[in-house]
Amino acid sequence: MILQAHPETNAYTLDMPATANLQPSYNVEDLMMYVPNDDTLFPSRKLACPGPVTSGDIEEYELDRVVDAR
Repeated sequence: MILQAHPETNAYTLDMPATANLQPSYNVEDLMMYVPNDDTLFPSRKLACPGPVTSGDIEEYELDRVVDAR
């Protein structure tokens, strides 16, 4: 997600995880538009869905979506 655009320097500040190895601002030449994989053209790139996790008698829940991250 783009947080800020800096037209004077051709840069964008992105919403990135807060780690020491990542800088949140990038020049437009370093960015590309996201294109989802086409499984019919590139079947080898299709990611397998993980199987169910069983945990004995512990009640389990299915995750609908992630709404926030640390």
